[in-house]
Amino acid sequence: MLNFLKQVFWTSLITNISSVASFIGIAFLARYISPETFGIYIFCLAAKEIISSICAPSLSQTYLFSNGTLSDFKKVCKINSLYSFLILIVSIIGAFIVKEKYGNLYFDIIIIFGILSILNNYSSIFLSIGEKKMNFKKTSFIRSSSLVISLVSTCFFAIFLGDNLIVLVIKEIIFSSLLFLSSLTFYFKFKNEKKIKSDNDLKYLFKYSLRSYFPKVTETFSYKIFDLLTAGFLGKNILGLFNQTLNIVKIPYKFLGSVTDNILFVHIKNNKKKEIIDDFNLIQNLIILFNIPIILFINLFDYEIVSIILGAKWLKSADIIALLSIFLIILPFYNSLITVYQSSDNQRYYTSVNCLVLFFQILGVLTLPKSIDIFILIYCTSFLLGTVFLSFNINKNIGFDRKRLLNILLSIITIFSLIVSYYYLKLNICLFILIFIWIYLLMKNKTVFLLIMKKWKN
Repeated sequence: MLNFLKQVFWTSLITNISSVASFIGIAFLARYISPETFGIYIFCLAAKEIISSICAPSLSQTYLFSNGTLSDFKKVCKINSLYSFLILIVSIIGAFIVKEKYGNLYFDIIIIFGILSILNNYSSIFLSIGEKKMNFKKTSFIRSSSLVISLVSTCFFAIFLGDNLIVLVIKEIIFSSLLFLSSLTFYFKFKNEKKIKSDNDLKYLFKYSLRSYFPKVTETFSYKIFDLLTAGFLGKNILGLFNQTLNIVKIPYKFLGSVTDNILFVHIKNNKKKEIIDDFNLIQNLIILFNIPIILFINLFDYEIVSIILGAKWLKSADIIALLSIFLIILPFYNSLITVYQSSDNQRYYTSVNCLVLFFQILGVLTLPKSIDIFILIYCTSFLLGTVFLSFNINKNIGFDRKRLLNILLSIITIFSLIVSYYYLKLNICLFILIFIWIYLLMKNKTVFLLIMKKWKN
């Protein structure tokens, strides 16, 4: 547990520095990029991610699932070569389809994004070498430094090119290129290590990658189809406002993302089952304690946050950022539960929850009034339902007990209800109750902080 917490600390520290840089980068670029331009960029990015997910599963997870030998790594890379060819072909086909409706610019961007998807997939596999060895400090540094450098470079291009879609495309090119080149360092060091024979043959790893295929596709759909629906019903300007606001809300989650994803995955795979549930609950309680003050701050200073970070042209985001803040309390727990199912190879439930989220989003968008606040409520509620589904079926994973997760789930549902009530009913009492909940959880977990500090010094 101590090693896990140290990895959490270093990863979170590095990622938090990156989040600050992202915060500054978003604020700077917002002065030059309009919501309409950003909406087009998000539309093309969603199309790229849908194409990539259709053609390739998450092979970094395949390597993490393996024995972690050089032989396993080479086999995973061979499998990725096949998927890369499919990405390229489908990107070209998809670009031609989009070109007919939106023009040549979309065609060029989707082709470029398709090539970058291939680079990103290889980068993830190279970085998984370090993640398998629990070296999240270095992998986080590589991801964060690539992001920071790409943001700084993009800001300079924005000064000269102004409100131009090419600025955002350049950002993706720089980031993917830097990430790929930096991640190669893991491979060059790894290939010189002593070779260990692997029990996992190519067929076995390929079958695992296929088992993760439908979960990966449905996961991407559960996030990106909503972008396409928003663009179709409300326009790309609203899509730009929604995603840029979501970027602000998710900045604190970038501090936690590696914790709820790969670090937790490796920790669950490598530790005794009876210890996992205690560690899992501890981390979730700490995350909730971390997020409640941020949610309160967003709801109390929504206009000021948008005005300072994004500027005058994005002030419409101030009307939605408070409601969208509820996503911050749902996302970490949802992704942590997803990681539990992935590590236990329970892909069927992982796929089912993605389909549930996607079905609710489509049903809500088609049947409810077409407004941005309703769309946000649909989006957040879909993932809350997914969280309830995963919590209810958690017993399917060895070492986990549904009853021991109920307090966490109840806290999340309560916070969700309070923020929604505050947004629509303007009841200040809702925020006061949220403050009392935070104080209660803080007092309940105070011994945990003392224990962590004591073990850390030892």
